[in-house]
Amino acid sequence: MPDAASPEKPRPPFWRVLHWQILMALGLGVLFGAALRIGGVPEPTSFAGGVIDVASWLGSLVLRLLKMVVIPLTTISIIVGTARLGRGSKIEDAGGTRSPARLFGWTIGSFLVTSLAAAILGFVFATLAEPGAGSVEVEGIESAQGAEGASLYGVLLRIVPTNLFEALADGDILALIFVSVCLGLAIPRIDRKRGEALIETLDSLLDVVMVVTQAVLRVLPIGVFGLMVAMVATQGFDRFEQLGRYALVLIAGIAVHALVVLPLLGRLLGGREMRVPRASVGTAVLTAFSTSSSAATIPVTKAALTEKAGVSEETASFVVPLGATVNMDATAMHQCVVAVFLCQVLGIELTAAMSVTLVLVAVLASVGAAGIPSAGITLIFLVMQTLDVEGPEVDALVGLILVVDRPLDMLRTVGNVYSDTVVAAVVDRRSANSIS
Repeated sequence: MPDAASPEKPRPPFWRVLHWQILMALGLGVLFGAALRIGGVPEPTSFAGGVIDVASWLGSLVLRLLKMVVIPLTTISIIVGTARLGRGSKIEDAGGTRSPARLFGWTIGSFLVTSLAAAILGFVFATLAEPGAGSVEVEGIESAQGAEGASLYGVLLRIVPTNLFEALADGDILALIFVSVCLGLAIPRIDRKRGEALIETLDSLLDVVMVVTQAVLRVLPIGVFGLMVAMVATQGFDRFEQLGRYALVLIAGIAVHALVVLPLLGRLLGGREMRVPRASVGTAVLTAFSTSSSAATIPVTKAALTEKAGVSEETASFVVPLGATVNMDATAMHQCVVAVFLCQVLGIELTAAMSVTLVLVAVLASVGAAGIPSAGITLIFLVMQTLDVEGPEVDALVGLILVVDRPLDMLRTVGNVYSDTVVAAVVDRRSANSIS
């Protein structure tokens, strides 16, 4: 009789692991681009110029593949995530010790507060630190915010589409997010069986889209190689200093949010006597860092909360899986930092209306971030489209950000998962009938 414990899968060789492939593509791209640059910037009509064109084409092709999955991945994820939130208010109170309404209300409220705080913090850090400073405005790249989107009222007006199919065809992300949220809120209000069947169907469709997304992510090294060759050969190493500043700003933002903001919010929402999980959830944090997947940490996070942090099984079973789907603090912060960084590099000044739009869209878009490694990178295109900042230079800069995204993605996952543990502790304390 075979052993009940299944053997662990052998680790693949390092050259088959995505983040190592990206790093190798980065190094080869830098070397190849530097070799083409020997003797000066290659002429467009020369052999080296032709090689640069091919490399740039490869990078643009991969970026187009990423853009291809943005709308289906984000809209379906938001519909499913919002529907699950709405359905959560109907959970059964199995143990009789927790109020379902209180459990649901504190979970949703805490998710929104922590994600909004992270997005605002990322925006403030990037605005003050100016990681993209020192660039001149790039010709042909500008904000297309017209008269309709020039004010906050205009932004709010643009959220509501007059024609859903036109919004789909035009890729109007802001309108699509609004429609997705509306559909997600409506699903739990139809017949329960039909609603659950619809959610399962959308879940299956989301699985298919995620398979396509993962396949696209597998070709990221090719895109990174092509973009690095083109950038180094034509621009040298001027962009790397800005890239380093961007990475430092994001790392600092995640650290401050996890070590300062989340504990403060935990005590504010849960009460001064609440114990914020720290060392007790170390295993979950390490798992998040190593896997870069919020979904992969669900069983480890639940075990850490129930066995070491004293959170009830009922609360952990509800908050953790839901948090891995819709509570992405560090992802929301990442979108704000990237958007501000790109606008600074391109010499675009963010208006008050664009700033408010950026923060709100970053929070909403984080709900649609798939819990798989590097999936959050696709949201960059969504956010920039919402600000109407598009063009080949934007694509090239996003390709540059891909270079350092893997280690930063590991840190973002840590921030996302740690937020789930803090929210679970808050909800566990506040959802008990004995706590007012």
